[in-house]
Amino acid sequence: MSDAAPELPTLTESDLAPADVLLWRGRDWADRLIPRLDRGRYADAGVYDGQRVIVCGRCGVERRPPFPADVYRFHHDGRPLGRYGLSAQAVLAGADAYLAAGPEHRGTSEYLLGLLLIMRRTGHSRLRRLSVEAAGTPLLSALRRTIGHVYPAGTTALTGSELVTELFGAAGRRSGLPYHILSAPAARHPRGAWPPTSGRYEHLMQEIEELLTRAKPDLPVAVSRARATAPGGHQPVAAGGPLAPACLVTPGDLEHSPSLIRIGRLRILR
Repeated sequence: MSDAAPELPTLTESDLAPADVLLWRGRDWADRLIPRLDRGRYADAGVYDGQRVIVCGRCGVERRPPFPADVYRFHHDGRPLGRYGLSAQAVLAGADAYLAAGPEHRGTSEYLLGLLLIMRRTGHSRLRRLSVEAAGTPLLSALRRTIGHVYPAGTTALTGSELVTELFGAAGRRSGLPYHILSAPAARHPRGAWPPTSGRYEHLMQEIEELLTRAKPDLPVAVSRARATAPGGHQPVAAGGPLAPACLVTPGDLEHSPSLIRIGRLRILR
């Protein structure tokens, strides 16, 4: 995958609108691997609330000052927020509960990396499987350290893309209006019924899934549903719905969603 991207307009904070979705890459080792597995450009996501960016990090869900990122804006069939009864306030209304919970929900790039590995297993080439096997021991060690340190009892994993998906999806469930973000995961990551293979690779995938479940107890239900669902062609579905559970939505799914338009790259002038 090439990291080349078309030239984007440069945005400042004054160009942002409430409920804009920010996507960015990150700098650590897992952040560099996530876009490769996800066939996208980004490793994390957040939502702008009009003043700050709501993100989920190692310390929990919090509001941070805006930072350099690519900015995406929601629309439904060309209808943006602020028109036809769709409002940014409806999307942001669900953020208070996450912010109040704070450290109960935590996000790490290592967790997302492990999630992508188990989600994309049948899409991995033989060479990639061999690469995963070769890196298996240090990868498992890194995941064990992260799960043990970042996710003690009483906390649960929450990725940035899951947070974004849930905020928009909750607005739709409360109002009955089309706030959901569309996603077409089968179009980007054909995965069929995820039949088990054999050998060290499959053993690693099972161990990774068990580790992730410690941080996200309801993950096996979502994974089982995805495995049992045949690819639905390239037709987009509602992210956060039965065919695309929120906890399996990735930064790449948001990047390629027909519901989000990339409007520019945020530059911070201080």
